Amino acid sequence: MALSIEYAPVYYDSNAAGELSYNDYMQKIAMTHDITDSIARGAESINSRIVNAQIATANAIYNNTRDVIGAFNSGFSGVSRQIGAMGAQMSIGFAALNTAVQESSQAICDRLDAMNDILNNPSLTKTRELFRRASVNYNKGFYEEAKNDLLEALASNKTDYISWFLLGKTYLFGAGEFSNVIDLVAAVDALKNAVKYITPDARKQEDVRVMASEMCFYLGLAQQTKALDSLHAKNEADCRSFLEQAGGSYGQSYDYSPQMLEARYNRARCKVLLGDVSGALADLETVVPQDRNYCVKVCADNDFSGITEQFAALIKKLKNEAFISAKKDYDRIKPLMSELASIGGTVKVTEPAACNEDASYFDVLDYAKNIKQIISVVEKAITGGKRAKHLTCIVAGVSHTVGLKTDGTVVAVGNNSSGRCNVSVWRDIVAVATYGTHTVGLKADGTVVAVGWNGKSDAKLGEVHCGQCDVSNWRDVVAVSVAGLKTVGLRAYGTVVAVGDNEKGQCNVSAWRDIKAIAVGNGHTVGLKADGTVVAVGENSSGQCNVGAWRDVIAVSAFGQNTVGLKADGTVVAVGWNKDGQCNVGAWSDIIAVSVAGHTVGLKADGTVVAVGSNEKGQCDVSAWRNIGPVSEEQVLKWKQAKAEQDARKAEEKRQAAKAKAEQEAREAEEAKEKQRIAEQQQQWQAQGLCKYCGGKLGGLFAKKCKDCGKEN
Repeated sequence: MALSIEYAPVYYDSNAAGELSYNDYMQKIAMTHDITDSIARGAESINSRIVNAQIATANAIYNNTRDVIGAFNSGFSGVSRQIGAMGAQMSIGFAALNTAVQESSQAICDRLDAMNDILNNPSLTKTRELFRRASVNYNKGFYEEAKNDLLEALASNKTDYISWFLLGKTYLFGAGEFSNVIDLVAAVDALKNAVKYITPDARKQEDVRVMASEMCFYLGLAQQTKALDSLHAKNEADCRSFLEQAGGSYGQSYDYSPQMLEARYNRARCKVLLGDVSGALADLETVVPQDRNYCVKVCADNDFSGITEQFAALIKKLKNEAFISAKKDYDRIKPLMSELASIGGTVKVTEPAACNEDASYFDVLDYAKNIKQIISVVEKAITGGKRAKHLTCIVAGVSHTVGLKTDGTVVAVGNNSSGRCNVSVWRDIVAVATYGTHTVGLKADGTVVAVGWNGKSDAKLGEVHCGQCDVSNWRDVVAVSVAGLKTVGLRAYGTVVAVGDNEKGQCNVSAWRDIKAIAVGNGHTVGLKADGTVVAVGENSSGQCNVGAWRDVIAVSAFGQNTVGLKADGTVVAVGWNKDGQCNVGAWSDIIAVSVAGHTVGLKADGTVVAVGSNEKGQCDVSAWRNIGPVSEEQVLKWKQAKAEQDARKAEEKRQAAKAKAEQEAREAEEAKEKQRIAEQQQQWQAQGLCKYCGGKLGGLFAKKCKDCGKEN
């Protein structure tokens, strides 16, 4: 049975408090310099493991909060990553909260003042000076003086939520050697004002939202403390009312910052005291998976002593959910490793043993974390490290074959009608695609190049433009696939773009999502989804779209009326037209890449190539090929670096040229200005009857000659 209000212990350490009110209790604690001694003395009845944990968390409050303060020195933008985040290490040992939390507020105040240019407002400057003096007094334990300064500051600026926040904490924690100003009603009112006045800024600025989450937390703490102080005074009605208010404030704190797990935990404490066991368990279900130490806190917290069975059932439920999730992740490892191998990648990870369902909750969590780390490493090698899960390094056209070499160049053999094999000048290519009459290359920067025919035949008009090579404006592309009259591109975020002929609906792919690979046939388009299943649209006359039952597929290729899929185990599946044996791939193994046209080509793990189907133009003559494979990320980075350096050099040359031109223009302008000045001066001297060259006096009756420079005028 849940613990009810009538039997709830006083929250603020009932062993130490005894019959004391909160005010008297805080005065007593203020005279106890070592809070850990107080905790330890009252913990004889608690398991020693929990005692150690509680004492450790009491000590950690000050240290952890100072870590937060240290982050403020690096700039206000960093505050949101730490302040507004409170987990199970937080304890409600009130005496340990004062200085550290106050310094946090001071740091935030400094950042907000800088942002709002408060120093240029005289009235606000007065408020801030009083606040800073109050902060100093507060930290020294001069709570009466701090309170008076804050009241004066708020008289000057009623909406200064930083001052309201400190005033609320002064009323909540202000018991010390020199004074005792604790007033829980005043604390609640002050913190309500802090929350009220910070709300408009919190709606506009994320950094202020996390400060608002702190204010809401302390408001909830004040209300919760008032509730339990009312319980101490045998006032059940007030206790219930303040617990309900505290639950609301804690909820608002969590809404402002989902990292405020302690707010959600304390809301569960309020709920269980109010008899809302299901609501309390729902809150615990949120915080426990994110911070397992809440299991310890729940076991050590008398508020939850009446729901031990329900909490045990919750832990069992969470363990089962974690196990199911871990099992699913475990089952993903082998397909991911196979996919990595399919693009020639390797990674140093140790595959774990199968998960044990009988393991403890914490062991399951550790196992699940380990599995996720392994998956992250493998996925990074696939997507970020190699860029290879989307890359195609061999492709077959109707009568030609294209291969991507490891240095980023491209080779092609077979029919070169319309220039489809003119790929020798391509560089920095990371994937290639071809079909019948055109060839496409994906570059390292996500742009696309194409050669070959760019039209189609019309019965009445003859050859007309179709646009299958119109890919020059594509960006952020990670994979390409083409058919006779169309080109399809997969973009980085799992959507698909297409150009060219759409007679069969094969370009109707705009609604596709979560696609990780694409392939295009003559009248159909195929998409490989992230879950290993396959989708297809367009013509299905030979069953080329019958891929709905395929599973564990890691790569797809399509051509004409054929679709081929590479499975995680290195085998190959194929559907569609098989006149020339292009679907005879059942005996293939150790395949890491496939492509189908009038013939089907497979790249083996050793870098060699196999092919079946039509060989009329020599398109299956690939037995001598070696070292076929994807371009390494290191090479891509080298290309990018070289390109960046080249661009930087060009930019610098352009800047220097512009600078030189500007300097030349300035000199010419200055010279023109000087010529104009001289001409005007000469005109003035002539008008005055003086030498136009130097302004000297002229002599002679007929031939006027300057007496100074000797020149004739």
